[in-house]
Amino acid sequence: MIIQCPSNHNSREDYFNPLIYLSSESKYTLQLGLTTFEGGGGGAPQWNLMMAARLLKGSLMVRMSQVYAASLAWSIQRSMAPST
Repeated sequence: MIIQCPSNHNSREDYFNPLIYLSSESKYTLQLGLTTFEGGGGGAPQWNLMMAARLLKGSLMVRMSQVYAASLAWSIQRSMAPST
């Protein structure tokens, strides 16, 4: 059984690579989009909208972790089952 781990542990929080390679704001990652959302508009940040966006990002990351863990557990269980 081989379990592949990502080489970069902070790939979800990578900021500079998407900033360099992506030219359209519609393709920004969550981290980059939230950072541009914080400073956009030139006025004072709207803290209520920023906190709502961060909460949605956090809940999305938790859900993605749960799905990954469940699929990993299913894969391990399936690999340990006796072949018929």
